[in-house]
This record gives sequence, C-alpha cells and structure tokens, in this order.
Amino acid sequence: MTNEELRARNARRRIHQIAIVTRDIDAAMKKWVEILGIGPWSVFTFTDENVSGFEVFGKPVSEPFKVYTAVSQVGDLELEITQPVYGPTIYDDFLEKSGGEGIHHIKERIATDRIEDEAARYVDAGYPVIQTGWYETDVHFNLDTGEQLGFVYELGNCPKLELELTPDMYRVYPSESNGAAAPTAPSSPGDVVAAIVELFNAGELDRAAEMIGVDAVDHMALAGGAGGRVGWRERWDETKRTIPDIHLEILQQVEQGDLVCNRYTMRGTDTVGIDGAEPTNRAFEILVLDMVRVEDGQVQEHWALTDAAAMEAQLKGEDA
Repeated sequence: MTNEELRARNARRRIHQIAIVTRDIDAAMKKWVEILGIGPWSVFTFTDENVSGFEVFGKPVSEPFKVYTAVSQVGDLELEITQPVYGPTIYDDFLEKSGGEGIHHIKERIATDRIEDEAARYVDAGYPVIQTGWYETDVHFNLDTGEQLGFVYELGNCPKLELELTPDMYRVYPSESNGAAAPTAPSSPGDVVAAIVELFNAGELDRAAEMIGVDAVDHMALAGGAGGRVGWRERWDETKRTIPDIHLEILQQVEQGDLVCNRYTMRGTDTVGIDGAEPTNRAFEILVLDMVRVEDGQVQEHWALTDAAAMEAQLKGEDA
C-alpha cells in the first residue's frame, strides 16, 4: 500500500483500547490512581457462567474459569487491566512466558457485521485466533501477533451494554460512598480479622482482599500456589466455588501486640465436591484455630489449624 492509501485506510479505523495483564488487579489500579491520576476503574468479573463460546488456543473451554477486568476512560481511549484468577486463558500464558506483567494487547473496534470477516482475513494471513468469546453482544477475537508485534492484537465490536450487575460481577475502584460517611478503618488486629470474616461471609472478596498485604505470607498455603494477596484471593475464590454456602463465625479472640489468635466455627455443605471428589451433599461444622499478624491494618502473616479429620468424618456420614 502507498502512504496515501495507508492514510486513507487508517482514517477510518479506531484503536479502542490498550490493555495490560497483572497478577494483582487491586495493586495495579492503586498505582494507576496514585501515580497517574487515572480512574475510577469499573471492575468486571467474567466467568464460565456469563461468557459464552469461550475458546482458548482453538479449543472450547468447558471447565470453570474466572477473570477480573478493570477499565477506565482517558479521552477517547479505554485502558484495561486484567487479572486471570483460575481456569484456562491466554493471560496466564502471557504471565508465564513474559515472567512479569505488562502490555498484553491493543484492541481495534470493528463493526459487528464485519468483525468475523475481519478476523478470518487475519487468520488467512497467518495470524490465528488464540482466544475468543461472547459477553452478551460483546465479542472479542485475540490474534496471535505476539512474535511479530510484541503484543496481541485484538478485534472487538465494543457495543454499549445495558446490564443489571450484581456486586459479585461489578464494582468500582476507588469505591464510591455516594455521599455517605466512609466506614471506620479497623483499629486493632482483632478488628481487622473480624472485618475480613464479615466480608468473606458476605461474598465481598475484593473488599476483604484490600485488608491482605500485597506480599502477605500464608504459612498454610499449598506449595506451588501463588503467594501474597493474589494467592489469598485465589484460595478464597476456590473455597467459595467448592463450598458456596461456607460461613465462618468467630467464637473467641485473644490479642497480643500485632498478633491475634482466633477460634472459629466453619460450616457449609458439600454440594460441588471438595478437592476434586464427588459431592456428598452433606453439611459439616468444624473448629478452626488460627494466628494472624497484622501491620498497618493489613494481614501480613497467617498460621492455621483445621479439624480436617472431623470434616472428613462428617462428609462420610460418620460421627465426629
């Protein structure tokens, strides 16, 4: 194409979005707000329950997945921050191969009636679709251009959606008080733990995660999992997925300095299947003991003992 032809072609095109991928979306948004003054961010939760036709590297995804995506507008350009939580996506692949966070894709807006033909044109040119899916009437096609361009090129129709979103699907960062007085920050280690438990029970995991240090250490976490706040959030998500009605109740707290010891009951129903086992549909209630170190209103270390034997016995229908 001549320069004149390129100018004419690009005059009709629209770059809609630049996106980065991160391991900790809250930490990333905080930096964008504090350093660049960019925000607020609309944070969406995408899962196998609200995304259809989801394919990764040419294969339909049938297993559960979850992704957090935050967007903020700067002029005519949309900025996106995405954090993979669990399940197959191209974002995990990016984090593993890049060894860090960074720019993942640039998105061009294409009209709905042309987008499939445009994606096919790129495929014919040797750039296959490595991820695609629908959210309501919004569709995206991620093209395998990483080796040539250093980033993924995305095609999307970018429609305006009128959605009724629940708190587990949508939030705003920084949070909006709508004129109400800001809640009082927890003032002691025991208060911090109590606030986290209350938010966990209510399913407000993003707010609870704000009270976990970015590099917090959970001494009870399984080897191989993510560390810090990200790993904590992943474990919470998996727990909520496998035991949807899980509930914690603090029975007793003892504080000393920046440490607090807690005695809880943990109850729930095995309706999904725990650790890959078939669900028993039995309820359980067990005791949990833990010790937490809190610094500047955030959990920094955690140790715990869970009565796993009692839980196993109850799920088998035995006395415990």
